[in-house]
Amino acid sequence: MSVSEKTSLLKNNLDSKSDPKEKKEGLCSSVGKCMRSIQVEPVVLCHAFGVGIDNVFLTNLFVDKVCDIQLNYSSEVCTNLDSGDYPDQENEVQKLVSLYVMYQHFVVFLPMIFGIILLSGWSESHGLKTPLIINNAGLLVKCIFLMACSHWWFLSPEYVLWSLLPMGMTGGFSALFMCVYSFIGLTVDEKSRTTRMSMIVVIEFSAAAVGGVLGDFIFQKYRYFGVFAAQAISYLISVLYIIMYLDNPIPKQQTNEVKTSKRLISGMKNTLTVAFKKREDGSRAKIISHVAIIAIFIGTMATMNFYVLYTRKMFDWKYEDYSYWSAFTMPCGVIGALMILPFLSSVLKMEDSLLGLIGWISAMFKFTLQATAPRGWVMYLASAIGVCGSMVCVATRAALSKSVGSEEVAAVFGK
Repeated sequence: MSVSEKTSLLKNNLDSKSDPKEKKEGLCSSVGKCMRSIQVEPVVLCHAFGVGIDNVFLTNLFVDKVCDIQLNYSSEVCTNLDSGDYPDQENEVQKLVSLYVMYQHFVVFLPMIFGIILLSGWSESHGLKTPLIINNAGLLVKCIFLMACSHWWFLSPEYVLWSLLPMGMTGGFSALFMCVYSFIGLTVDEKSRTTRMSMIVVIEFSAAAVGGVLGDFIFQKYRYFGVFAAQAISYLISVLYIIMYLDNPIPKQQTNEVKTSKRLISGMKNTLTVAFKKREDGSRAKIISHVAIIAIFIGTMATMNFYVLYTRKMFDWKYEDYSYWSAFTMPCGVIGALMILPFLSSVLKMEDSLLGLIGWISAMFKFTLQATAPRGWVMYLASAIGVCGSMVCVATRAALSKSVGSEEVAAVFGK
């Protein structure tokens, strides 16, 4: 069966020529089959839960360390920094923290480029299991370093910054989702592939929302050490699950005569060139466009690190206020992936590109409202208007998986 962007994202798995016995399959049997097919979803669950726990506290750790250690302000000033009583001190702290957040992007994203290319090249010939283990292990080490920075409070903010390096060296969230979507592309049939990709987004948003609420509760009792310890436990569970239960699909089968080093180099080269290969169906431009869309959309996610400082400065939000807004924002993404996308795809039969365009328009309105918000409630309105933003990556990744062969799935998702 040929698949293209015009193929419905959530096409009915039972066509008119299917076996009559399959049509009689009961609900319980269908649910059981779905449960047995679960493989990589728990990894996403643990990762999103950990990210949700650390939704705000990494930036706040920078704020407290800069105020207390680097600028040596009194405990009274640092405790009441966002009260409005110390505007000059707050401005000075925010300037330095903004610099650290900017440096954070270099510490994480520059090594991430090389990490994801290396892991993608390895996965092509050796499978996806080892890259997933390495990626989650890097996140675990990051949490351990942050726990040390929280326990030994005298450590300066620079130590917090360099604690993020293991995450970047092991590919960060980009490598994780490269492996996750490659896993689905290799193990799930074309008819239900995008349904599973959509469910990944639902799991991601739902787990992050729960983690955000729990993170605030943990912080009230155990401060920063407890927050990063809970995050470390989440990543540890993920590593153990991958080792013990996850399969190891290999995108490109190669003979044993080929040396490991040559296979790795070949895989890395394929990752860098797969989007630019000349193709008989003329889909090269389409693939490059989809890769560019994903890259731009992921780039917008870097703004999340500034939301904490932005809302504190503009609306005098505290931890609880930001957590409430985050808890509201996460379900909005779930609604877009779980309800709006299936309706537009299966009922209105919209193509992948059109779904992605709708998602981009929704996201642009959201960012515009956030940037010009005069009051805190406008941030909630922006999240509601951006409800379709989660459709961008789902539709684009689905289109990519339909545009390349199974042996190129890991390489194209590693771009």
